[in-house]
Amino acid sequence: FPNISKKTASFFYSIHPFNEITIDACSEVISKINEIILQNSVIVCSNEKLLMLCAKLREKYCMNGAKPYQYAVFESKRNTKQCLSLSGIKVTESFDFNGIDTSGNLEEYHQFIFKLHNGKYVIKPLNGGGSEDTAIIKCYNDLFHWYQVSFKVNEQYITEKFVDADLYHCDSFILNG
Repeated sequence: FPNISKKTASFFYSIHPFNEITIDACSEVISKINEIILQNSVIVCSNEKLLMLCAKLREKYCMNGAKPYQYAVFESKRNTKQCLSLSGIKVTESFDFNGIDTSGNLEEYHQFIFKLHNGKYVIKPLNGGGSEDTAIIKCYNDLFHWYQVSFKVNEQYITEKFVDADLYHCDSFILNG
């Protein structure tokens, strides 16, 4: 398993790499694990796009760890923003980007969005994690380039006002629950 160090691997009873991760593929491996070992097992997810699948597996096999309802809020940026806002945390307002019906007037659409956000803005997929297919748009050429390179017809996108500020990021872990 190339992405894991020998030291890290030594903490696990077994590691099962997959070519494609699905409920069925994982269930096939999990069903072969001894019941006693299974009761003391955890599913570790290192890919943001697989969080919900791993939560469903934990639920199916009564394993400790986050369950689907705990990840539902993170499935779309709209859900996350609503949850944070309802919790009293200030979030940037967003605008749904319609890249299909406006493709013929992309420059005018950019001007409209630029005005909505009072200047430069960020465009990103509604679903998905990290900064994949995300761009800071300062001018029409930025939007045009993003549209040519990153826009996918079957994806939904949002725009948000660009906030120029320091970013703080905290990686963390949980031990014993």
